Amino acid sequence: MKFYPLTFDYAGMFRSYLWGGQRLAKLVNAPANEPVAELWAVSDRPEEGIESTVANGEYAGQTLVSLMRQYPTELLGFTPANNRFPILIKIIDAQQPLSIQVHPPKAVAEQFHGTPKAEAWFVLPGTQPSAELFAGLAPQVTHDQFQVALAKGEVEPLLHKLPAAVGTMLNIPNGRVHGIGAGNLILEVQENSNTTYRVFDYNRVDAKTGQPRELHIDQALASINFADHEPQPELPVPLADEQGTRVQLLATEHFSLEHMTASTTVRDHTHGLATIVANTSSTPTTVTANGVAAELPEYGMALVPAGIDEFTVTGNALDYVLIRPSKA
Repeated sequence: MKFYPLTFDYAGMFRSYLWGGQRLAKLVNAPANEPVAELWAVSDRPEEGIESTVANGEYAGQTLVSLMRQYPTELLGFTPANNRFPILIKIIDAQQPLSIQVHPPKAVAEQFHGTPKAEAWFVLPGTQPSAELFAGLAPQVTHDQFQVALAKGEVEPLLHKLPAAVGTMLNIPNGRVHGIGAGNLILEVQENSNTTYRVFDYNRVDAKTGQPRELHIDQALASINFADHEPQPELPVPLADEQGTRVQLLATEHFSLEHMTASTTVRDHTHGLATIVANTSSTPTTVTANGVAAELPEYGMALVPAGIDEFTVTGNALDYVLIRPSKA
């Protein structure tokens, strides 16, 4: 495999849900007035009919699915059990609140024929100052209290509420009940899975169908960790770097995230793992390696294969996130 920073075509790489907005519409070539809820920036999900296609260089036109079948170890730095790219990366634009939901732990996922989906959120610039996040339960909330509130349609007061300040990093492990409030713009990293159990949807009716959206009450109640009270955002861990300000945002068994800010140019490294550079600046950023320069607009991402040791990131007032799958 020829190693260079891979960018992906965003056209059509979105999901339209009733809670979506218009901030991502141009990036994905959405139809006029179509609410764009999720931009699937890096996706190996052929079963969803939405898989990333390389936009630049020698492999332009090939899908991430195809490259993973041909070069899994060269891309990732390790061989995954199923030859699938192990993480899915999205940008979330919440014009309205998302449903209150949960992702199942492994045992529950197997029981209901789903798959686990641990995820994490990084709050992006453009999020409204009044926006909120919901994660875990308020103090002393029990299974029985939750079930009674659910029957009354009054779930939100039982959830732990946090302000969605820009730069907040929140971990959402399997079993943590959660929701994204209106006005949020979120970088979401998750396991390569699409199993979500909605437990409450604000009694909304989908205008397209005229029906309430499907809920998954039994699956959700079986999945929620009712001992998970008042979880807090992750504290950034400073990392030594004379080129700028680098912090580790999160490191889990599934993925890790770093945040880097600098004035102009940074020499960066993959550390032997596939590294996604996500441009969180409003100005263009360029990722260069092996003579190939990949320009990233705002919310643009480049996948730097594990086989590349060093790459450079250039731009004015650099602000980017590095996302790496954890070695299996």
